[in-house]
Amino acid sequence: MGEPAARHLKPAVLEPGGKNAVLVLADAGVGYAVGAVTFSVFMNAGQIRMSGDRILVRDGHGGRR
Repeated sequence: MGEPAARHLKPAVLEPGGKNAVLVLADAGVGYAVGAVTFSVFMNAGQIRMSGDRILVRDGHGGRR
């Protein structure tokens, strides 16, 4: 949205959406991943745009859970 507005010299105020994904790869340490996701979801009670709203986990067999 910002690029078309700039192209036509129109003012625009953009705010990030906040639907962030946390990617957990197959070789990640489970304990570390759980701690990082918990921190992401609960720290600052969603008041900043860093909350992990979607957690995508890759299993060791190349599929998704």
